[in-house]
Amino acid sequence: MEDLEKKINELELRIDELESQQKNMEDSIKQQLDDNDIRVIVDELFEEKDNATKRDVDLELNKYQLKFIKWLIGTGVSVVAIAVTFVRFFLL
Repeated sequence: MEDLEKKINELELRIDELESQQKNMEDSIKQQLDDNDIRVIVDELFEEKDNATKRDVDLELNKYQLKFIKWLIGTGVSVVAIAVTFVRFFLL
């Protein structure tokens, strides 16, 4: 009889231990899900926004610099053409 009571007590202790382990696992799984939810939200935010990388900025800057140089050359050629026209008109 004592042996049976001892086994019952051991089983009760084991059940209590398993229940506490189960609760700890449930808590950790819930925390992991919360962490994963945060990661998913952050990933979605990054995907939604158009973040310019350094390379993108450099490409755009080069494009506008090229446009500026073209306009500068075009304006210079036009000014020279106008100056030559005035010289021809007034001096010749």
